[in-house]
Amino acid sequence: MPDTSFAMENFEIQSVVHLNSGGTMIATTVDTLIRRDPDSMLVVVFGWPPMNIFFQKDRSIDRDGSHFRHILNWLLEGVIPMLEIPVYQELLREPEYYQIKGLVENISPLLSKKDEDDNTKQETSH
Repeated sequence: MPDTSFAMENFEIQSVVHLNSGGTMIATTVDTLIRRDPDSMLVVVFGWPPMNIFFQKDRSIDRDGSHFRHILNWLLEGVIPMLEIPVYQELLREPEYYQIKGLVENISPLLSKKDEDDNTKQETSH
């Protein structure tokens, strides 16, 4: 885990950053990207710690932009969206890619429950 304590004290974490995620333009703050899961890849993507001369406020991420809004909502509020199971299956790939463990840990049980329900239905239909 990166040591962000010194860096956070010496960097304006409210700095606005701009993301282009699969063509979807997103403006957010460094704080939003790092606060909920400081071990995520987003910390690395934005060159944390910011004293790094390569820190950039504008980044493109070659991922599905339609799912990034759910990632951002998780980072802001810790809320899991209400989605259909196939969308959860798609969405799960994104926090796995970004290494956002909390979101993975909250989506995975929903998919496991669906698998258990499917197995129960198969057993009762035989």
